[in-house]
Amino acid sequence: MTDMTPEQRVYIAFHEAGHAVATVLSGGRVGMARIVDNDPTTIGMCETYDHHERDDALIAWAGPYAEALARWGDKGRPDVRTGLLQVLAASGRRDQSVIDLAKMRDVGYSDDHRTIEKHLKTCWRAVGDVATALIDGPVTHTDVTRALGLSSDPEVSAHQLHLIRAGRKPGRFSVTKVGETLHVSTLLTA
Repeated sequence: MTDMTPEQRVYIAFHEAGHAVATVLSGGRVGMARIVDNDPTTIGMCETYDHHERDDALIAWAGPYAEALARWGDKGRPDVRTGLLQVLAASGRRDQSVIDLAKMRDVGYSDDHRTIEKHLKTCWRAVGDVATALIDGPVTHTDVTRALGLSSDPEVSAHQLHLIRAGRKPGRFSVTKVGETLHVSTLLTA
């Protein structure tokens, strides 16, 4: 899309950030996510890998959902569900094709996407941080894990991801490793 407005860039950034955060939450890796300027067919992209095929549809769903939530989440009209259908119809053709393929193969698809929606809402601050970074340029896996507050220690970050998927908000807990033992602490917020 050429001549993208600043507002459109924000929404595309949230869309790609949704894909990126969902990828990391599913245990995958983000190669690079970016807004694509001056391309009539692609306005954003998120390269993902190392995630299970069953998560493709949920990762595909996460982009349009994050965009719809950014556009209409606090405004009430249209509601996020209606907005999501508008986003998929307008710019989510690739996302829709992944979702449709998962339906046909019956691989990890459910008509109820509440799980990924719940995860994105739990991590909304991280989605916003990734979107903000995307407006300025490409983001990588490291940027997404930093936004989620994940440790560089694989054992600690695996435990942190488990806690986030269980509903704990990033930044509201810490996981430390003492010897072979992991300790979880709840951080009090003002």
